[in-house]
Amino acid sequence: MLLLSSEHSPKPTTAVVRGSVMLHGAVRVRAAFLKLRMLHRDQQGTISILSVIVILLLTMLLGMILNVGEQIDDKIRLQNAADAATYSGGVVIARGMNTIAFTNHLLSETFALTAYFREGRDRYAESLVPQILDAWEAVGPQMSQSQFAPIRNIQPAMAPKIQMERQVVKTFGEMTAVKSKFLLPALEAILGQPEQGNQAAGNGGGGQNNQQSAAQSHLIPRFQRQVVQATAAAANTLTQEIMKRHLVTLKAKSGTPVCILYTSETVPVQFRTQTDPYERIVPALDPSFEGPDFMQLRAWEAGTYQSAASKRRRDLATRYLSDWNNDVNFDLGPFERESLGEGGRVSAKMSQFINLWKGFTCAKLNQLLDVEFPQTNLPHMLRTATPGTSQQEYLDHDFMFSGIVYRKQRQQTMPGMYRVPNSGDATAFARVALFVPRPRYESSSPCPTWSCPSYDWWGKLNCGIPCFDSWPTEWSLFNQNWAARIVPASAESSLSMLNENPQDIAPGVKPPNVGAMTIQDFKAVNTH
Repeated sequence: MLLLSSEHSPKPTTAVVRGSVMLHGAVRVRAAFLKLRMLHRDQQGTISILSVIVILLLTMLLGMILNVGEQIDDKIRLQNAADAATYSGGVVIARGMNTIAFTNHLLSETFALTAYFREGRDRYAESLVPQILDAWEAVGPQMSQSQFAPIRNIQPAMAPKIQMERQVVKTFGEMTAVKSKFLLPALEAILGQPEQGNQAAGNGGGGQNNQQSAAQSHLIPRFQRQVVQATAAAANTLTQEIMKRHLVTLKAKSGTPVCILYTSETVPVQFRTQTDPYERIVPALDPSFEGPDFMQLRAWEAGTYQSAASKRRRDLATRYLSDWNNDVNFDLGPFERESLGEGGRVSAKMSQFINLWKGFTCAKLNQLLDVEFPQTNLPHMLRTATPGTSQQEYLDHDFMFSGIVYRKQRQQTMPGMYRVPNSGDATAFARVALFVPRPRYESSSPCPTWSCPSYDWWGKLNCGIPCFDSWPTEWSLFNQNWAARIVPASAESSLSMLNENPQDIAPGVKPPNVGAMTIQDFKAVNTH
């Protein structure tokens, strides 16, 4: 074979080169076209593409789930905090009212005990007993001449009986005098200076100072005034503490939550003037002429409250004194007449000491109420509705409170994709009402549940009458059963509170923007 060197090989012409290039280009185009035609059948890399899409969707779904879960959890915690804080504030106010009611009873019983032990100190009833027993001794011999045997048989037993009653009365007097020596100074110190001495000292100049001194010496009204003043601050402090304990697990980046307890007039409780008898949180008025409320009351109201307080004080003090005098298990038991079922209990009835004692203690009580303290040491009275005020307005003003909890919005898990539409802080609110519970049903044997037994003339059992407990229902400051309960926060004042900007209490708080919302819209979206 003849081999030619490259120097002598024939060179391709331009046409040959051009044709070769075109051939290669056509082959490549055909190959690309064939690949495009087969692309829908090519499954290489499909899983990777789908995985990217699915991961993206799952990431978005996960962010949504996390956001929704955190918002629901945050809402539940926030609402629980608002409910608990508002309820706790209402309980404090209710306990303040129960404290006033308890001390009203305590004041009346102090008057009763003071009258009781003043008679024990003075022993006026005891001084009249010898004359009565001497009269019985004079009558005794005449009974022995009676033509009736039962009366003649009484005479021999009269002398020992009279001697026994003398000893019983003397022993009771000595015992009560010793008790009075220790207890009476404390009781009189609680009642303080009488009005007689106060007015007499005031006539000589410096009467105002003496009046202030007398007001300070009346310990129970003084304590009641301090309770009235301190209840608002206590309710506000407890509201904040309960709210913090419910939200202590929230993230620090959510900011410090704030709880504000409002009245129905959208005024924070701590901003209510506690010295104003018409605006203070505890609806209690001091009708004593020396108290700070007397001069602020309208003339006709001052007289009305003072008259009502005097009557209630007298009724209660008289009842408590009667309870002490009629208690057969107490010191005066030996002087009481036995009941039919007791049959022959040894008692000192001939001396009539029990009736004398009751009369003198009643006189002592009248001396205290009418002469020494006619216008002071009066119980606090419940604030009543002003003329022209509806019952609902009265209840809203004096017995309804709302609590609102503000907290910075929780940071979103994917803030670029999800955001909170509300520009204000996260907010939850609740409403609490003060009330006196109704009597509850109770069962009474031998009747079934909720029925009380009654018997007709023939002794037949009747169980058709519902049986209630003895729960007091009086709506006043003499009822010690005031309570608080959560009620629906659907009143128009709730919408007004949400619009309030509490910068004076909590700077930096941004309330939700509900300015354009009507009360109908508010009730439609309010789930509380």
